[in-house]
Amino acid sequence: MMKLKKLFFEVLSAGKLQFILRKKNILLVFLLFFGFFAVATGKNNTKQLVDSTGINRLIEEAKVADSQHVAFLKLDSAANYAHVLNNQPLLARVFSERGDIFMKDNKLVAADSNFRMAKKILRPLPKNISYLFLLKKLAISNYYLGRNHVVLNYTLEGLAVAQKLNNKMLQGTFCNISGIAYDGMGNRANALIYYQKALDLFESLKDMEKIASVEMNIGVLYEEQKNLMGAEKYFKKALLSAKKIHNDTIISASYNNLANIYSERKEYKKALDYISKSLALSRKTNDLNTVAIDLNNIGDAYWNLGKCSLAADYYYQALQLARKIQNERMVGMCLLNLAQVYEKKQDIPQAIRYASQSLRQVEKGGDIDDMLASLKQLQHLYALSADYLKAYTYLNRYINLHDSIFSAKNEERLAKVQTAYAFEAKDQSLKLAREKQKIIQAYLIISLFALLLVIAFAVFFFRLRVLRNKALKKRMQFVDSLLENSESFVLMLDRNLKISYLSPSYQKTFGHFLRDRKGGSPFDFVHPDEQKDLKKLMEGFFRGEEKRIEFFFRLKKSTGEYRYMQGVFNNRLDNPELEAFVLNFWDITQIRKTQQAVQESEKKYVEIFNAFPDIYFRIDMDGIITEISPSVTSISGFDREKVVGKSLTDFAELDISWDKARKILRRLQNAKDFNLTLRTIDGKKLYCSLNVHDIKDDNGDIVNFEGVLRDITERVLAEKQLRKSELELKEANASKDKILSIIGHDLLGPIGTQKSILDMVIDDVEEFSREEILRLLQSMKPSLDATFTMIENLLSWARIMRRSIKPNLRPNNLSLIIEKSFDLLSQQAGQKKIKLVYTGDKELLAVFDKNLIEIVIRNLLSNAIKFSNPESEIKVTAVKRENDVEVSVTDMGMGLSKEDIDKILKEKEKMESKLGTMKEKGTGLGLIVVKEFIHHNKGRLHIKSQPGEGTTFSFNLPMA
Repeated sequence: MMKLKKLFFEVLSAGKLQFILRKKNILLVFLLFFGFFAVATGKNNTKQLVDSTGINRLIEEAKVADSQHVAFLKLDSAANYAHVLNNQPLLARVFSERGDIFMKDNKLVAADSNFRMAKKILRPLPKNISYLFLLKKLAISNYYLGRNHVVLNYTLEGLAVAQKLNNKMLQGTFCNISGIAYDGMGNRANALIYYQKALDLFESLKDMEKIASVEMNIGVLYEEQKNLMGAEKYFKKALLSAKKIHNDTIISASYNNLANIYSERKEYKKALDYISKSLALSRKTNDLNTVAIDLNNIGDAYWNLGKCSLAADYYYQALQLARKIQNERMVGMCLLNLAQVYEKKQDIPQAIRYASQSLRQVEKGGDIDDMLASLKQLQHLYALSADYLKAYTYLNRYINLHDSIFSAKNEERLAKVQTAYAFEAKDQSLKLAREKQKIIQAYLIISLFALLLVIAFAVFFFRLRVLRNKALKKRMQFVDSLLENSESFVLMLDRNLKISYLSPSYQKTFGHFLRDRKGGSPFDFVHPDEQKDLKKLMEGFFRGEEKRIEFFFRLKKSTGEYRYMQGVFNNRLDNPELEAFVLNFWDITQIRKTQQAVQESEKKYVEIFNAFPDIYFRIDMDGIITEISPSVTSISGFDREKVVGKSLTDFAELDISWDKARKILRRLQNAKDFNLTLRTIDGKKLYCSLNVHDIKDDNGDIVNFEGVLRDITERVLAEKQLRKSELELKEANASKDKILSIIGHDLLGPIGTQKSILDMVIDDVEEFSREEILRLLQSMKPSLDATFTMIENLLSWARIMRRSIKPNLRPNNLSLIIEKSFDLLSQQAGQKKIKLVYTGDKELLAVFDKNLIEIVIRNLLSNAIKFSNPESEIKVTAVKRENDVEVSVTDMGMGLSKEDIDKILKEKEKMESKLGTMKEKGTGLGLIVVKEFIHHNKGRLHIKSQPGEGTTFSFNLPMA
C-alpha cells in the first residue's frame, strides 16, 4: 500500500502578513522606516500607495471570486497595473495567487509554472515572509509532481532564509518537507534528522496540528524499516492529536497509514475498514490527492483478499484521478498495480506494458521505493515470458539501485541518528531558556524605538488625512472604470438601507440609473414573490448579526423582463472608506435554465426508469449486483437497496456455477432470451427471459455485464398447461382405443360362448335332461363372473379416465368391508379349495370411501384366487400403525419378478393379463383400478413377492 505523508497546505494571503510577523522588533522597525519614508517622499509616493492599494484590492477580490474565470480576469487587471507601476512584489504576488488557484484545481504543472515566475521576480529583492511562503508552495507542488531533488533545493533554501528571519514556524515546515524529500530519495537517516528538528520546533510552539503531521511522517519512516510497532505508535499519536483539534485531513491520513500497518500484518479486512474511513474524510475535505491514494489502497486490500476484479476497478479509478490531478507518483503506482492484475490474468504482454509505463512514470517523478518496485516487477515479468536477457538487465538495474541507496552503512547511520536525538532531547530545556533570554533583550531594544515610532505616526497620519478625500475619489473612479464592462454588478446601501451606489455595469444592463435610484429602496425591482423572504433573510444581516449572507432572487429590467440573480451581501459599515452594505450579484439566468432543463431531463429519466416494467440490472465480474431498477420490488418483492451489493445467485437459480456462466457470457458477449428462474421474497419462483451483454473499458477488457430480466411466468405456465392437456388428450385417445380393443376381444368372446350355450339349450331343450342343463348352466357361471368383474372394472376405469370420481372420505369399519368381499368371492375360492383367512381387529376404523375400497379389496382377492395354487390359503390382515392402517392380501401362488412389480407400480394403462394357475383369464384392468382408487383414498399400493413364493399386496389408509 502507498504511505501517506503529511505536508502543510496553508497558504497565507498578504492580508495575514502582519499576523505572521510575531517578532515585535521586526514589526516596529518596519513601521518606523515606513513612517519616515512616507514623510520624505510626499505626494508622489502617496499616489503609488493608493494605486498599490487598488491592486491589492483586486487580488483580494480574486480570492473570493465565484468562478476561476472571474478570478483570472481580476488578477490580469492587477498584473497590468503592477507592470505600469513597476511594482515587482505585487506582480510576484499576482503570479503566486494564480498558482494557488491552479493548485486548488489540482493543475500542478500550471501552478508550479506560476510559482517559479513569482520566484524569478522576487529573487533579486530582499528575502521576507512572502518569499518563504512562495518557496513552500514550490516545494509542495514539486512533491506532488514527484520531483524530490527539486523539493529539497527549495526547502533547504527556505530553511536558511527562515533561520535568518528567526521564524520558527516556517523553519519547522521546511524541516518537515525536507524529511519527506530525503525519505523519497531513500536517504532515511537525513529524513529522520529533519523530522526530529521539525518536531522540536513545533513542540516549542505547542502547535498540535504540525506535531501530529510530523509524528505521522516519522511513523511512515518506521514502517519503511519494517518496524511496525514503532510505526503504529506514531500513527496513533498523530490520530489522537488530530482528533483533539478536529483536523479531518490529518485524521484521514492517520487512518490510511494505520491501514498499511494492518495490511502488513495480513489483517486485510481491518485494513479495508480503516481505508474506507480515510476515503470518507478525504472526500469530505475534497483532498483529491488523498482520495487517489485511498482508492489505490482499497484496491490493494481487495487484492490481498483475493478479489481481483474489485481490486482492478479501484486501481482504474485511482489511475484516472491521479492523471487528472497530475500526481505523477500516484500514476506510476496505479500502473504497477494494474501490471500485477494482468499478470494474474496471465496476460503477460499487457502486464509488461503497464509495468514499463510505471517505470517511465516514476523515473520522471517518484520515490526510490517506487522505482525499485517497478524494476523488480519488470524483471519478474520478462522472466515469465522467457526473455531472460531483459529480465537480467532489469535485475541488474534493481540491484545497483538498491545497493546504492540501502547499504548497510546507511542503516548504521540511521541507528546512530536515532541514538543521538535521544540525548539531544535532554538539552531541549536549556535551549528554550536561552531563546527566552534573547526575546527579553529584543523587547528592551524595541522600547527604545517606541517614542520615535509615535512621532512618525503622528506626522504620517496628518499627511494622509489631507489626501484622503482626493485618494478616495480617484479610487472610486478606478473601480467604476474596472466594473463598467464587468459581467457582475455592485449595489451599496447606506446605514438607512437606501441605495447609495450602483455600478455602471448594472445601470447599463438593467436600465436603472443611479440618478433615479439614489436614496431609493433596494427591493423596488425584486420579484414580488421573493420580496417577503428576502426582507426576512436580511433582517438579521441589517441588525449586524451576520457579516456576510448569500442568496438568490429575481430582478426586473427596465423592459419588464425578470432575470435570475445570485448575490452576496457584505457588511462594510466598519470600513471608514465605504461605511455601507455592499451587494455583489451576477446574472445566473442561463445557468438556472440549464439546471431546470437538466432537472427535467433527470426527472423524465427517473420516471422512465421507475416505470420500466422489466428488471434492468448491472453486475460485476464476480456476479455482484451493482445496479438494478426499482421494478425489482414490484416483480420480486425485494427492496432495491437490499439487492444491490448482493450476489446474483442469491436471487436467481443457475444450472451452472457463476464462474462457468461468466466464461460463457465472455464468449457470447450478447446472450438473448436465456431462461432463468428468479426467487421472490415469499419463496415463489418466477420464470424469466434474460437478455445480457458485456461492458468493456478503454482497453477493451470486459469489466461488467448489464441486462434485462422479463417475467414470462404466465407464458411458461400456459405452455406447461398446454403440454399437460396435450398429454392427457393423447392418453384419453389411447384409452379409448384400448377400451374398444377390450370390448372386441375380452368382452365379446365370453359373451359369445355364453350365447352359444344358451342357444343350444333353448333350441334342443327337449333333448337335454335336467342334470345336463344344470351342468351347462354351472359351466357358464365362471365366465359370467369374469364378465361381471370385467364390466365393473371397465366402468371404474372409464370413471377414472373421465376424472369423475369424487371420493366420499369418512370413517368406516374396515373389517366389515373385508368380510363382505369374502362372501362375494367364497364360491370362486371354493372351486379351487382355497381358504380365505382374516386376521385383525373386528372394529377397525379408517377414513375411506366405502364403495371404492370394496372394489379394491375385491380385485386384490380375485387376483390372489386366480394366481393361487389349489388347496392353499389366502390371508388378509389389517394392522394399526402410528398414523394409519395397513391392509395386506397375501397368497401362496405363482409370485412375481422384480420387473413385473416395477411394471405394475409404474403402468398407468391396461397391461397384458396373465393366465391363472388353472388357466383363468383376466382383463388386465384390475390393478390399474386398484392403484387409482387407493390414490383417491390418500393411500399407496406396495408389493412384496418372489417367483414361486407367493405375493403380498398391501396399501395404507388414514386412521379414523
